[in-house]
Amino acid sequence: MAENSKVKVSICCATYNHEQYIAQALDSFLMQKTSFPFEVIVHDDSSTDETPRIISEYAIKHPSIIKPIFQKENKLSRGHHVHAEMIWPITSGEYIAQCEGDDYWTDPQKMQNQVLFLDNNPDYGMISSDIQLVDESGDNIPPTKMLEAQRAMFKPTVDVFDLLECNTINTLTTCIRAEILKKLAERVINENIWYAFDYWFWLQIAMDYKIYVSSQKTAAYRIHGHSVSRNSDYLTERTPRVLHSIVKSIMGRHNATAEADRTILLSVIRRLLKDRYLPTSNKLNLVGNLLRRPFLLANLSKRTRNSE
Repeated sequence: MAENSKVKVSICCATYNHEQYIAQALDSFLMQKTSFPFEVIVHDDSSTDETPRIISEYAIKHPSIIKPIFQKENKLSRGHHVHAEMIWPITSGEYIAQCEGDDYWTDPQKMQNQVLFLDNNPDYGMISSDIQLVDESGDNIPPTKMLEAQRAMFKPTVDVFDLLECNTINTLTTCIRAEILKKLAERVINENIWYAFDYWFWLQIAMDYKIYVSSQKTAAYRIHGHSVSRNSDYLTERTPRVLHSIVKSIMGRHNATAEADRTILLSVIRRLLKDRYLPTSNKLNLVGNLLRRPFLLANLSKRTRNSE
């Protein structure tokens, strides 16, 4: 890493009870070969195992890079959006990269390549890549159906309609312009967008910027049953609200003139109108927006009849 004064990238690592994994995550950050300085913000959400001790040891060895935050009480369980409220606002880098404490990076050139791309392409808001799945022991495992679907829908440059059709972004591989992410974090806090999770941020970014997705594997995503964000109930409750907020924004800002975009938009609307987790008020809001767009409404009715 170059010895310059200004941090270029802030690596954000949220962790909780990851004593088996956190050292591997931190080592994967420290192995990055860059021409610029970076920092690692490690947020421990009041772990009850040895995770805080391990983080402290790394902070002592690498005081200019590893910057820990130790919570006395678990913030996630109290309804806080840990990243938006406690991690992203204190970063000092031009870019923000992310990786939770139970995952890790596998490519020592990950940050260098991603920053070079974003520096040279100002119309792109973020970049991500493919991943390798591993088990609790770190052994490679076959791709899940979700990952196979991602790869089947692969496009190097994606927009909001592409992400509505399939979320091809892997959080642990992202590198994002900090100013964009911090503005979205302010929205989450000020507007109390409690349902926001990774997917909401990617869709919001895709509303205004291009997103680059590399087919290269740069990180390992660990499959185990202890992560809240990977809990199906957590996603089932939040996903329809995320999609509703994005569809509402699209209908207010975009004409969706391309046939493919209209098809995707209508498909999402149909799903939302049938979703039992989306409140009736949100569904009525969608119907009201459709009534102001007769062409979309007609197409929705036509497609619904054809699918019966």
